[in-house]
Amino acid sequence: MLARLPRPFAVLIALLFAAALGWCLAAPEQALVKAAAGNYTDMQLYRDITAQMDRGAGYYAAATSQQRLHEYPTKPFVTVRLPTLYWLASKIGWGNLGSIEIALLLANALVWPLAMPQPLRRAERIGAGIAIFLGGLACASPALTPMSEIWCGLLVSLAAALRLWRKGSWWLPLACIAAALTIRELAFGFVILAAALAIFEGKRREVVAWLVLTVLFAGGLLIHAMAVAPHVQPGDLSSPGWSSGLGLRGLLQALVGTTLLQQLPRAPAMALALLPMLGWLALEWRSGKFALLCLAGYGLAIALFPRPDNFYWGFLLLPMWFAGLALVPRGLWQLGGAIRNR
Repeated sequence: MLARLPRPFAVLIALLFAAALGWCLAAPEQALVKAAAGNYTDMQLYRDITAQMDRGAGYYAAATSQQRLHEYPTKPFVTVRLPTLYWLASKIGWGNLGSIEIALLLANALVWPLAMPQPLRRAERIGAGIAIFLGGLACASPALTPMSEIWCGLLVSLAAALRLWRKGSWWLPLACIAAALTIRELAFGFVILAAALAIFEGKRREVVAWLVLTVLFAGGLLIHAMAVAPHVQPGDLSSPGWSSGLGLRGLLQALVGTTLLQQLPRAPAMALALLPMLGWLALEWRSGKFALLCLAGYGLAIALFPRPDNFYWGFLLLPMWFAGLALVPRGLWQLGGAIRNR
C-alpha cells in the first residue's frame, strides 16, 4: 500500500514514523502501571472466584463477593466477567485450559503465514509465523491463563487469519468469534467490521450469519446483566470509566506490557512495538484491508478508551500485531520507492 502513495504523502508518513521512533527512543523511563509485588492481582481474583465455585458457590455470587472483598468494582455489570472461562476452569482445571491456550497460539503461528495476502516471499511468511509465536509467547504463561483478554485476543487473531486464508469459509471465523464473545464482549468489534465488509461486498448469507450472532450475543449479555444485578449491593464500588485517552503512548505501553518486550529497556521496547505498524502498511489494500482495519480498530480503542491500569488490553492485538515485523523491510522499500518516485 505504501508503494502507491503520492510522493508528498510518502514523505509525510516517513517523517511521522521517524518522529515516533525518535520519541520512543528519547522519552524518559516511565514504569507501566502494574500491581506491586505481593499485591492482590486480577489473576488471583479469578483463581479465587474459581476456587469458591469449586466449593459449591454459584459464579455470580462468587464473583461479586470476591470483587467486593478485594475492593474491585461490581458496577456497571461488565466489571463482572462473563462466566464461561471460569465455569470451564472449575470443570476441567486451569492446567487443561492452559494447554488449550498454547494450542491457540500455535494455531495462530501456523495459519497466519498461510493467510498473509499475496504476494509475499516465503521468508516473509516464515518470519511472520516466528514473530507471531514470539510476540504471543506471554499468552502461554500459566500464570496468565485466567486473563480473559488473552483468550479474546488469541481467538480474534485466529479468526482474522482464517478470514484472510479461507475467504469463502466465513463460518470458520464466525465460530472463533462466537467462542470469543462468550469470554469477553470486546470481541464484538470484529463482528461489526466483518458484518460491514460483508454488506459492502454483497455477501447476504454472511451478513445474516453475523446479524444472528449479534442478536444471540445481545441476548446473552442481557442475561448476564440480569444475573449480576441481584448480587450488587448499594455500597459496591463503581468503575471510574474507560476514557483515559493515553494515545500512542498508551498503545505502545500496552503492547510492551503484554509481551516479552517488557524485559528490555523501555526505549528499544517501545520502538520494537511500533515497527509492526510500518510492516502492516506494506500490504496491498485490496487483499489486506480486513487485517488492517481490524488492527486499526482495536489499536484506536486501546489508545483512546482504557483506564491507565488497563495495559492488559494489549492482549487484544496479540499475537497478530507482530506479524508486521516480518514486513518491515518491505515497508521501508516501498516507502523509499514512493519518495523517489516523482
